[in-house]
Amino acid sequence: MFFPVFNTAPQSIVFIVFLISSIFFYKNTFFVRINNRNLWKTYFLITGFIWFSAITFFWSDDKVVFLKEIRPTIAIFIIPFIFLFFIPNLKQKDKLKIYLGFIICMVIYSFMWFHHHVEGVSIYQEKVLNEIPIRDFSLIDKLNYFKLKTYKGWISGIANRGNEIGDNSFFKHYTYISAYLITSILLCIVLIKNELNKLKIVFISILISYFLIFLIYLPSAVNKAFLFFVFLFAVFQLIKSNKWRIIVFLCFLFLGGLAYKERIIRLYKDLDKWEIVSERYRNYDGRRVIDYLRYTIMNCSFEKIKEYPLVGIGLGDYQKHLSECLVESDPKNQINHNQEYNTHSQYLHYLLIGGVINITLFLVCILFFVTKAIKSKNTLLFLFMLLMFLNFGFESYLNRIWGVLFFVLFSMIIPNWKEIKEYDNDFDA
Repeated sequence: MFFPVFNTAPQSIVFIVFLISSIFFYKNTFFVRINNRNLWKTYFLITGFIWFSAITFFWSDDKVVFLKEIRPTIAIFIIPFIFLFFIPNLKQKDKLKIYLGFIICMVIYSFMWFHHHVEGVSIYQEKVLNEIPIRDFSLIDKLNYFKLKTYKGWISGIANRGNEIGDNSFFKHYTYISAYLITSILLCIVLIKNELNKLKIVFISILISYFLIFLIYLPSAVNKAFLFFVFLFAVFQLIKSNKWRIIVFLCFLFLGGLAYKERIIRLYKDLDKWEIVSERYRNYDGRRVIDYLRYTIMNCSFEKIKEYPLVGIGLGDYQKHLSECLVESDPKNQINHNQEYNTHSQYLHYLLIGGVINITLFLVCILFFVTKAIKSKNTLLFLFMLLMFLNFGFESYLNRIWGVLFFVLFSMIIPNWKEIKEYDNDFDA
């Protein structure tokens, strides 16, 4: 069944209720803000890349796939519109409550992860019991395993079975989880800065250590990169001029991009021969096959980008192109041709589907939030956007609803939308 926006009916219902209730309770706010040109400018700076992605419908051959792909990102149209034009500007006290709620959810999630799995393996199973990873079993074996483990709890049991059936791929992506854990640590630090009770400060500090343990376990390049940029941010604190802060930031991004490109070339230089991958594949080294797939996908993407550099190939056609290109690069038929592949880079994704125009609009969105963070001296917003910037390089983060909601909600909650105060004195800037 084709549910609006999200993958399941309950998710869609919650979203629709949120939308309708916001319009109902804050409709007067909307009539005050509707003529605010600054808000409209802000809205289109934030959502411009999604509007252009939607326009690619007209040159996408597969309209059905387009509708499927655009569905999760509909939230990027709607949620910023609700926050900017309907919901009053959140007070700091309200934000702290939201941060605390997110931290509590992450504590529960991490506990479930310890007892069950990420990528089919729980920490408890792999590190304590030394059991064979479930990911080496067949789908039936996995389901039978989870069926026997239901004594651990209905909640986590349902999460496990749902994931293996394919309803919840979020639990299988380290990059998503890294962002959640790092954000939890950042929010804990914010709570400590706003807390006077020493006992609560000690408790929050314990939570930080708790999240750090899980981060150490994660083999995510985002973690290392984020620590480097935190160091860079500390350097920014020594630079007093906002102009020079932006210049230094852009220079580091450029140099980091060049370094990442050289790393990719060095890492994948021997993957142009399928025989190497095939030999390792027979030895059950799945990582090597994944490296080959990603290397080939990158090449396939750039080949198509050269043909359509300005407007891309369209959101509805990129999966078909990647699948066909992988078939041509797979002489021994080791690759699953029916699988839906993605670029594993948000930047490459928007460059492929919408060309230079789309990637430019996407970078404008990121730069808008970074500039806003620097001008308003909003450390949390700056670090959050830095974290998302890194994640976008390693994963197609906004192709899944979990990434969309995480990015859009926090990017709208964390900033102080001071310009709103000029049009309604009741809102706390």
